[in-house]
Amino acid sequence: MATVNISFRTDKKKAAKLDSLARAAGRTRTEVIDEALDSHFFLQEVIMARIDAGIRAADEGRFATDDEVQAEFARWRRAK
Repeated sequence: MATVNISFRTDKKKAAKLDSLARAAGRTRTEVIDEALDSHFFLQEVIMARIDAGIRAADEGRFATDDEVQAEFARWRRAK
């Protein structure tokens, strides 16, 4: 696969964490950053798919009842 160079700036703490993680994993900065980007892209795709599904459901008139919403809130409060 063809690659391109990308340059960006970050603060010293993040750079130190990156270097520490790369050393601990026996990997390069580039490998760690590339994996982090893959993870970020995957999570963003999942989030966007769920948002789109929610919008479609709302457009179809499918909404949670007040009781369902309150039950979900209660479940999250208990999980703390």
